[in-house]
Amino acid sequence: RAGEKMTKPPLPQHVDNKRIIIREPANQSARNYTAMKKADVLLFLHEDKREEVKAFCASIVVPNELKQPHVFVRDTIQYHKSRKDSTKPPKNHVFNTSVCNEQQDRAYRIWDAIFKAVEKLGYTVKIESPRGQRYWNYDPPTASNVIYIQLEQDRVPVYIKEHQKRVEHVITEKELAEKKKYGYAYIPNYDFLYSGKLSFTIDEYHAKRKSWNDGKKKSIDDEIGDIVIGIMEAIHIVKENREKREIREQKRLEEEIRRWEMEKRRDKEKERIKFLIAEAEDYYQARKLYEYIAALNAALPNFEDDEQKELKQYLSWAKQKADWLNPLKAKEDEVMGKRHERIVVDLGEEEDDY
Repeated sequence: RAGEKMTKPPLPQHVDNKRIIIREPANQSARNYTAMKKADVLLFLHEDKREEVKAFCASIVVPNELKQPHVFVRDTIQYHKSRKDSTKPPKNHVFNTSVCNEQQDRAYRIWDAIFKAVEKLGYTVKIESPRGQRYWNYDPPTASNVIYIQLEQDRVPVYIKEHQKRVEHVITEKELAEKKKYGYAYIPNYDFLYSGKLSFTIDEYHAKRKSWNDGKKKSIDDEIGDIVIGIMEAIHIVKENREKREIREQKRLEEEIRRWEMEKRRDKEKERIKFLIAEAEDYYQARKLYEYIAALNAALPNFEDDEQKELKQYLSWAKQKADWLNPLKAKEDEVMGKRHERIVVDLGEEEDDY
């Protein structure tokens, strides 16, 4: 692949006439691969249930004609036949089929088989318009409706469409007349014609298999059981992915709560440190006052009697202020009130308020 020239070593010389011949039966590898794929399905079910579902899906048959059609098939047909709005079923019972008129009946029969099969397996069929969910006052046309197969809260959208083939456009007499009359006419290079071949699609990115197409030997009618299994597999994958997202979201929320708790603890710790520093500052200020008071008290004999009387009153006042400032004593002052509460060491965590 890189363009390098490689030397091909020679085979060893043949020394006798013995030969070993290995022949693989025609299409054996393809059959083995198909068997492997079929074995590797519905693993999320218990073995007994898995075999029961496989047997049921193998028995699903697209009917040759509609008899007692599913309510959505019946209402879709009725909707397109009705000329009066009063006789038309609700729009959320009507699905869109992107097929030509010749393939309509066949598409209805395929949907009828799928709807009845999935509902028997416990799934739900819903018809909604994603466009209608964007605007509360918007009434979307039935052409925008999408079919969903759903199990509880998990679902996948499914479609049936007819392939179109591109052919070169042949200019019509009408187009030539318009061009001659007006000097210009829009003439496309190609026409897109319905091919008569249908395709069933599961619109889920992670699905194991997303589409089934009409082929030369098989049609999607012949693979209706595999289609139902494919839908079940796709919904299970949607469920697994949702559960993984929920686990990731739960972990993210838990991490967010831990981060929020740590921030709350950090803020509380900052307040405690701030209060601690303020108390320590008051304590050191009080100690300076005590030292100063002691120095003044020692110097009392050096003052006159009248001065000593006033100084003693001053020292008593100073002692009260120092005791008021000292957090270890936390005395209440008749003028200043109380600066410090009694010191209580409380390092316990407060209960969360969420």
